[in-house]
Amino acid sequence: YIPANRTDHIQAQVDLIDEVLKWAGVATATNVVDVGCGIGGSSRHIARKYNAKANGITLSPYQANRGNELAKEQGMADQTNFQVADALDMPFKD
Repeated sequence: YIPANRTDHIQAQVDLIDEVLKWAGVATATNVVDVGCGIGGSSRHIARKYNAKANGITLSPYQANRGNELAKEQGMADQTNFQVADALDMPFKD
């Protein structure tokens, strides 16, 4: 799958996320947990796309801090949150 308007690696990542959501039949989302979120690009995209809340977890303090900085810069600090946590012991309710 290579769209004709592919321009850069960021757009390629967005295209991949959108294709996976489409394949999974996701039509709406209100709350998202992104395990292994990195600096939160996928979380921010999904939160923006569905007007959802997104919580990302990563093992890296640098990545969590950078994700929160980017969310603030993009006006998404109220929609997204990134924190250091272990996927086997997540700090969220079931």
